[in-house]
Amino acid sequence: MGTAQTSVQSPKEITIGSVAAFYSTDSGSSYVNVGLGDSFAYAEEITALDSAPDNGETPVNLKGIGGQNVTITGNLWEYNLLKIDAIRGGIDTYSTVASALVEGNEQTVASGSWHYNVPIVLEGQNQAGTIPTINSVTLGTNGAIVLLTDYVTLKMPGGEWAIAILDSATVTTEAQSVVIDTDYTPSASSSLSTGGLTDITPIWWRFINRVAAIADATDAAANAGVALNAAIYRKTVYDFYSCTVNAGSGQTFIGKDETAPQVVYALSLLARNDAARTAGDQLYVVTKSIELQSAVTI
Repeated sequence: MGTAQTSVQSPKEITIGSVAAFYSTDSGSSYVNVGLGDSFAYAEEITALDSAPDNGETPVNLKGIGGQNVTITGNLWEYNLLKIDAIRGGIDTYSTVASALVEGNEQTVASGSWHYNVPIVLEGQNQAGTIPTINSVTLGTNGAIVLLTDYVTLKMPGGEWAIAILDSATVTTEAQSVVIDTDYTPSASSSLSTGGLTDITPIWWRFINRVAAIADATDAAANAGVALNAAIYRKTVYDFYSCTVNAGSGQTFIGKDETAPQVVYALSLLARNDAARTAGDQLYVVTKSIELQSAVTI
């Protein structure tokens, strides 16, 4: 039987599980969640300088690296054409065709499923990208509430419109349902065509891994608002600054009797150094932090 050769040195540094994946088209100011997926990974490639004279030692300034990049891969379960268009950096053409007007759509959000200042994405969106007509927002206890006084509208990074309910004098509790009545004109169809465009715009890519834990005394002392024994996540964020598609689109369709029938979209991105950034921070950054579980909306 083998013998343990060491013990755990820093259990807080152990990464467990998968990641949530996001992209940004505005240099990290906002991110869009790509949704469900599997096999997310990144791999850094370093090309070392490899020059040596025949008659002496290699000079110090030739002992370094000649190149550095990162390949990012994964399988997207959600084949959203609008998101694929953004990820591919403008080498495609996304278009939609409008359907008929939907009037008086009632979207119900159950008590406990919303919070103050957290966006509630409207389930009906206009094909043209304009904000749907909001006829009314009614709370189960407080009744009808007023735009700009009790709630605001906002456009999400992915283009969807949402409302956020405020902690106002009228809205007395989160423990009540919300009914949002809207009119909207949805898309009858959407298309993503490609071929002939050669200019590409890099995007930012982000992975977030969270590991559930209980805050110890060190965590509480180092993090404002975190109490001893609070439910927390140990959060690791991986940001890649300048990414472009590294392989063409592809899907493998599954046999009708397979037990895992999902058809995935194979993603491959190449992150290169962004020369506009400071040397030493041009390719990617890994950031570790702690956040309260109650502050996270998945």
